[in-house]
Amino acid sequence: MTQLVMTKLMPVQLGDMPGPIMLPFAARNPFQTHPKLFPPFWAPLPQILPPTVFSFATTYHTPHLPPRTSINVVQTCTPVQPVDQSFCEIDTLPVNAKLVGDGDGMIIHVDALEPGEAVRLPREVYNATVARKHAKVARNFVEADALHDTITRAGYRVIKGPMNEEILAKEYRVRLKGIDAPEMGMSYGEEAKQALRELIGGRILKLLVYGIDPYGRLLADVYADGLFIQEIMLKEGHAWHYEHFDPRPQFAEWQAEARITRKGLWASPKPQPPWDYKREERRKKSCTH
Repeated sequence: MTQLVMTKLMPVQLGDMPGPIMLPFAARNPFQTHPKLFPPFWAPLPQILPPTVFSFATTYHTPHLPPRTSINVVQTCTPVQPVDQSFCEIDTLPVNAKLVGDGDGMIIHVDALEPGEAVRLPREVYNATVARKHAKVARNFVEADALHDTITRAGYRVIKGPMNEEILAKEYRVRLKGIDAPEMGMSYGEEAKQALRELIGGRILKLLVYGIDPYGRLLADVYADGLFIQEIMLKEGHAWHYEHFDPRPQFAEWQAEARITRKGLWASPKPQPPWDYKREERRKKSCTH
């Protein structure tokens, strides 16, 4: 078993924000595999962060990311051969179950001070976060709300942590790679959504991100507590295998297993594939215009 991540703690003083803050520094470079999606974290920090931040642009390298079966989180899962070995690894903050939109998509948050994210933190967001903290201390809530809007428009959120502390987080929309759950307007759509909520709600996720879909969502394999979420969704009949976009044979096997045992959506004698439903909805809309 390859050890993928080592940790080195480095002090980072964030200006007027409480510090020093000890940040884990990952001894890997997943971001170089998708430079457009994740700029390398050895990019010049002064262009991105205020000069009050101590540079932590030390770089570490591994020759290649290991195959997915070498990643610790999949020890309890059926080994899955990735379609493309080039992926980025992201660890999320605990997922808000209310942000699960359906059975194959959700909104996640990543700590903006995590090294891979910190190098992309815009100066205006950092400044707005510090100013908002001061405005709240001064009980100037009108200004604090206006600054919060600035942070939100940039794709960030200030969320509550487990100790009720405030955490600046980057927000991402995520699409589970290789599966397609029933739409909310379809039969079993609500059940699929609830199943995904129960699997990931309140949990820290590990995402293996392959890229971005046409709607701006991260295409990812998702793991929670060492379990492969796509595997569970398929085995329990909560989603279809999206074979056209992801031909991994294990996905087809897991779907067949659920279909034979008539689990989930397969309890229906003739379930409608979600891609057929979406095509019909597009045709109806085009006919009305």
